[in-house]
Amino acid sequence: MYSHADIAGWASVAVLAVLIITSDLRSRRVPNWLVAVGLVLSIVLVKFGPVMALAYDWRDVWLGGAIALAGFLPLYALGWMGAGDVKFFTVAGLVAGWHGLVAIWLVSSVLAGVHAMAILLLRRVDASAPSAWMLMRVCPALARWDPGHAGRRGIPYAAYMAIGLLSLPWLPDVMRVPWLPGM
Repeated sequence: MYSHADIAGWASVAVLAVLIITSDLRSRRVPNWLVAVGLVLSIVLVKFGPVMALAYDWRDVWLGGAIALAGFLPLYALGWMGAGDVKFFTVAGLVAGWHGLVAIWLVSSVLAGVHAMAILLLRRVDASAPSAWMLMRVCPALARWDPGHAGRRGIPYAAYMAIGLLSLPWLPDVMRVPWLPGM
């Protein structure tokens, strides 16, 4: 069954994820203070005991962060990814460990792909049409919530990575790279 560390750990991860999701969907930004909270959370989770489906030792934490940063930093350098997305993927690597990165990346990429397809479909539909208006109400991430950031476009990838992080306990083991050493 679940230990107190599992419950407290996942509650903390859920709060962080909801804050990231809200911020990224609303303004397409990931504040640095949330990244710092995630860094501290990853240290606390490992220090006070392993939490189910998350990083279980220091090597797992640091490998997860290093692999995530090394994998996404070139995408930022090429202009294909925002800095907040890179920072949050690094935090997700620190929290989930290196074995959870593939699952987080797969879930977030599928969600981002669905988002991109919805944007492409909306461009074909007149924005004043009832069907487009309904789609924007059903999926507010497609709309611009924050008028101050109305010019910021793009897919809120950090929000989708946070959803991927939250989905780890329910994903099949094959998505958590069990065939690699250290699992």
